[in-house]
Amino acid sequence: MPGLRAAAKKTKNYDTPLDADVETDYEKQYTPQNSKDYDMRGWYKENAQTPAKPHQGHYTDKYKKPNHITFSTESKYSTKENTGGSWMGHDFAPSDQQVNTPEKKSKLKDYFKRVEKGKLLLKDK
Repeated sequence: MPGLRAAAKKTKNYDTPLDADVETDYEKQYTPQNSKDYDMRGWYKENAQTPAKPHQGHYTDKYKKPNHITFSTESKYSTKENTGGSWMGHDFAPSDQQVNTPEKKSKLKDYFKRVEKGKLLLKDK
C-alpha cells in the first residue's frame, strides 16, 4: 500500500505542529482519523479553550486540507497552485482542479447528494 502511505504523509504536511504538552492533550481527545482531511491540530491550537467533540458539528473551512472534498479558498492551505473551490452562501463552485477528471467530478457530485443535501454544486461541466 505505498500509495496510501504516500497520501498519509502528504496530508501530514498540513498538520499544525503543537508543543509537546499541547500535543499530549490533543491526543487525549482526537485520533489520527480526525486529521485525515482536516488540520484538527490547527483548529485545536486556535480553539483550545473551547474544544469540540470529534465528529460533532461542522468546523470552519480554515483548516481543510487540499484532500478534503470541499477544500475551499477559505482554507489557509489554498494557494494559487492548489486552489480550492468557492462557497457562495450554501452553494459550492469547485475549482478546475477539483473537477479536472470524470472520477473527481463524479465523487464530488456523489458527496453533495449524500452529505450536502439542499446545497447546490455549481459549475457542473
